[in-house]
Amino acid sequence: LGGNVQGEFLTEIFEEDAEPESLAEQIERKTKELEEKTGDQVESICVATTGRVNTEEKIIEHFDTADHEEIERIDLSVLEREVYIENDCNAAALGEYFFGEASKYKCSVHITIDEGIGAGIVYEGEVFKGEDGHAGEVGLIPINIDSEHHSYGIEGAWEAYTSLRGLRELVDRRDLEIEEPSYSKLKDLSEHSKEASNLLELMEKINAAGISSVINSFNPGYISVGGRMALESESLLNMIDDKIKENSFVKKPEIKFIQTKDRAHLYGALSLKRKEIAS
Repeated sequence: LGGNVQGEFLTEIFEEDAEPESLAEQIERKTKELEEKTGDQVESICVATTGRVNTEEKIIEHFDTADHEEIERIDLSVLEREVYIENDCNAAALGEYFFGEASKYKCSVHITIDEGIGAGIVYEGEVFKGEDGHAGEVGLIPINIDSEHHSYGIEGAWEAYTSLRGLRELVDRRDLEIEEPSYSKLKDLSEHSKEASNLLELMEKINAAGISSVINSFNPGYISVGGRMALESESLLNMIDDKIKENSFVKKPEIKFIQTKDRAHLYGALSLKRKEIAS
């Protein structure tokens, strides 16, 4: 995708499976193809990616592939251009700040509920990263510590219940007949299955507890929610609103589905360059 810091997409959006073992070469190849197609020179390469990222050294320290393989250290500093790289949740949070509604607030949080659950925290236009740059792993907040469900060894982690990965495991353990489980499919099944209905209710309580934990931890003025598990259910936030109010000690912020929708990470990538110009 070619774009500019005004948030304009200058070419068609196209998708191609990442080649983690040769990602730098793949990016360089696609960049040259883009230049040949448009006749323009690409000034900067902006990458929003899953996993742990070292933004200073332009390295993806830990990358989870679509096949659930873990790859350590992907070096993008070798690219022959200016490179900006950020974790996808942090990038989406910046995208919402620059191109959505979050700029009205001193503190905002973007939560992605997808294959896993993560968050990006923006304070006064800067991403909060913590001591080692890994802040925002909210999916690993223990919601139910006496649980047999876990994620990365953490018992009762939020994402062990309501991420896509967690849902697949919960459906499998309960022998529910859902092919390629999703929130909407579980909701449909819950209309005539008590087991599915109970699971749906549990997931709503867990999501409310997770979002409330984020509210109580960071006191944001605005929260955006995105990711496949969230965006496929337009009623999700309404269904858990009362539970969030009950569990929030600090003032409940404005909570909305992310304004940039399924292009959140693309706007996030563009925002990396825009942030550099703004600062």
